Amino acid sequence: MPRFDLLAIDLDGTLFDSSRAISEENRIALSRAEQSGVKVAVVTGRRLPAALPSLLVLDIDPVLVFNSGAIIMKGFHGTLLRSEMLPLLVAKRVVTLGRKYGVAPIIHDGPNGEGHILMETSPTSNRSLSYYLERTKPPPRIVPDLLEAIHRDPVQVGFSSTVASIQYLSERIQKKVPEEVELALTEYR
Repeated sequence: MPRFDLLAIDLDGTLFDSSRAISEENRIALSRAEQSGVKVAVVTGRRLPAALPSLLVLDIDPVLVFNSGAIIMKGFHGTLLRSEMLPLLVAKRVVTLGRKYGVAPIIHDGPNGEGHILMETSPTSNRSLSYYLERTKPPPRIVPDLLEAIHRDPVQVGFSSTVASIQYLSERIQKKVPEEVELALTEYR
């Protein structure tokens, strides 16, 4: 039987079931893996406050990777191992590009995994984003001007719009700041 040193597991569609809960079977399997000497890492694109409450049912001491790798922690209430923030000047350039091409930016902030969201307007026409933001903790903060509101390197800059708008914006960002950003696109259909 092969021996593994690390088990890295995603949340949505992997560890979580369709109701975003962890089954007893998965909870026991992860506990057994850790007891056998396998290090368990939970890896997600989610923010810490969005994922942590659901993970607290686990009887393990995992490495936690949030915001697509920007925040890495040891254990549920443990030490921050690494935070890789987006340089402030690059974030401001990306926000400016989003505005230029008509796609409203969303700043993810909090170098210790606080999970703050800053926006300039509340989305009224984007039902999926509105649904998400109504339920997110901590609640998003609406600010008059993102460029004036951010004073430190943020975790991420995000955008939510139509697939075509996001694809167009991502092409512009890749041309204007190619070495300075890493793009991750998610499409919901």
